[in-house]
Amino acid sequence: SRSPGSVHNLDIAVAEIRHNIQPDPHVQGIGKPAFITPVLRMKQGDQVSLVGQKSGKVDAEIDSLTIFHEIDVDGQPRCFGNIYSLTPPKPWYVNTKLVKAGDSGSWILRQTNSMVGWDGILFAGDGAHAYACFAEDAFDDVTKNVSQSITLFP
Repeated sequence: SRSPGSVHNLDIAVAEIRHNIQPDPHVQGIGKPAFITPVLRMKQGDQVSLVGQKSGKVDAEIDSLTIFHEIDVDGQPRCFGNIYSLTPPKPWYVNTKLVKAGDSGSWILRQTNSMVGWDGILFAGDGAHAYACFAEDAFDDVTKNVSQSITLFP
């Protein structure tokens, strides 16, 4: 909503992984994440990628960090805070959609010294811009609200 009190609430879905199902941590075309990228180590122009359900592999770069931005969701304006934006890698000449409807929930990943880092979770797109919440915030929120110990990268 547009009320200032609600912009700091993270709203994500968490799936239950049953004991008889083995998760595959390898992200097709990118690799297996090994660490959460701290927000303080992220900067404009950092090269990142995601694999969307509809778009497939998308290369992007970080545009703006730690922003408050109003995004239309189902025709209604919603204010999101403490997020970051992505654009196509520079130089880009045509304003085409960076991501498609159905890509939400994709992990934003980076390659650093032959390791893969998790930067965040895609939640919206608006033409040549896409928006994500920080992985650090998402993981912190989950660990605060789940009674079990969580290991993200076994």
